[in-house]
Amino acid sequence: MEAAHDSAANEVAAGSFPKTRHGSILENLSTWTQHPSPSFLLWIVGPRSNLAHLCADSAGDYLAASYFFLRELQVDDPTRFFTTIAYQLALHFPTHGELIDAKLRRSPDLISKSLKIQFRELIVQPFQRLRASGEITVGSRRIIIVNGLDKCKGDQAREELLRILTTETEALPFRWVVFTCPDIVVDGQRLGLKFLTLLNLDAWRLTENGFEDGCCRTDSRV
Repeated sequence: MEAAHDSAANEVAAGSFPKTRHGSILENLSTWTQHPSPSFLLWIVGPRSNLAHLCADSAGDYLAASYFFLRELQVDDPTRFFTTIAYQLALHFPTHGELIDAKLRRSPDLISKSLKIQFRELIVQPFQRLRASGEITVGSRRIIIVNGLDKCKGDQAREELLRILTTETEALPFRWVVFTCPDIVVDGQRLGLKFLTLLNLDAWRLTENGFEDGCCRTDSRV
């Protein structure tokens, strides 16, 4: 669980990151989380800082899971991404834990399958069953925070994670907040995105606007 934002290793690493004063971003994140906006994915692009840790800490009970890529701690293996997220979700949703436990008993090799299969089997299908049973609704305001996707090992795996996060998470009862450095380009038109909000921190510094204003646009390229 070193990838979780509140792991001991991540807390130490965060202490060395440049500090941010974007208090207004934290306020708007809280508003966005609870607002009935069609956007299910908030993509924040900017230089490395402690902002993702601040957002995770401030989310409180709204935080369902977090994954912080960090090469310095060798937390950059993409094959551990969805298994770690699924484990954290199981802590919040016990029935989800029972479902994936049963899956892993039947197919212990799931943890070595492709990212697409892990995502489908460990996250998508279990939550489809929870929604069908009425145990959870699509209107859930829980969030999942992903930090440093640009630090993920392997260009191909990073592209696959990018594709899954931007095109296959809409049906899940979560809102995703993804932090990356400017190295990663999100081309909304190429990916066919419909419900993505992009926030460029440089633009934010100039405008200090809310997530739905000019510096945050859907179907855009950063």
